[in-house]
Amino acid sequence: MKLGVMGDGRAARTLVPRLEQAGHRISWRWSRRHGTPVADLAAVDVVLIAVTDGAIDEVSMALSERVSAAGEVWLHLSGALPSSVARTDATRPHAVGTLHPMVALTGDAENPAQLTGATCGVAGDPRAVDMARQLGRDLGMRTVDINDERRALYHAAAVSVAGHATALLAQAVGMLERVGLEPSEAQTALTALMESALANARVGPLSAQITGPVARGDSETVALHLDAIAELYPEALPAYLSLARASLDLSASTLPRPAYDAIARELDRLSPSARASRPSD
Repeated sequence: MKLGVMGDGRAARTLVPRLEQAGHRISWRWSRRHGTPVADLAAVDVVLIAVTDGAIDEVSMALSERVSAAGEVWLHLSGALPSSVARTDATRPHAVGTLHPMVALTGDAENPAQLTGATCGVAGDPRAVDMARQLGRDLGMRTVDINDERRALYHAAAVSVAGHATALLAQAVGMLERVGLEPSEAQTALTALMESALANARVGPLSAQITGPVARGDSETVALHLDAIAELYPEALPAYLSLARASLDLSASTLPRPAYDAIARELDRLSPSARASRPSD
């Protein structure tokens, strides 16, 4: 299959080596630093649009000026935007779709194996979906069909356990820094802990794998956490409260009602609404 790639970011740098290894021919790779006008890019079977979400419309309009556009399949890599964002009119391109790897892409051309076993969300016109499934399999991923109208929620789920999880890790590192650990020590300790939690999550229902004081019904420890965070690292309190409530919901079927209610009261005690209603000292 002849491919063209628009963009030179992390996604393109990760996908291109693996696609070449799978036997696909990369006819061209274009970025804003490229000297060739988009209108002069050669015809290909599939164009991968690996640019930021905000640039897909602009890039698609430029691609549509090519005579070959009406015969091509274009696949954009956005997780949140519908496939139709890349269509410029009823005839250009021949088919549009999405191919979104659910992977925290690093842009490491030396490690394309990070795609192996990952899930790839596909959507779009039937011809484009066929192409996306084939490319996904060739990249070593399993493909799943995504409802185009609900892609934003699909992508929010992916971001929650990737980008947001990294932000959560950074926040936890900040907590351990206040305890006295060096940032590198804290990151090493917490990433190992995250890996053990992920290993547990792979082997059964999440309600059976969740750990921590909320899952155990230990309201006194939850209270200690909340008070320590409120005093020493208050910017982390909203995230802790939100995740503790999610943990409580996940553990609801296994917790005795008194334990559930005690934890709920602790979370309510330091919720923003409760704090705002207190009289000033």
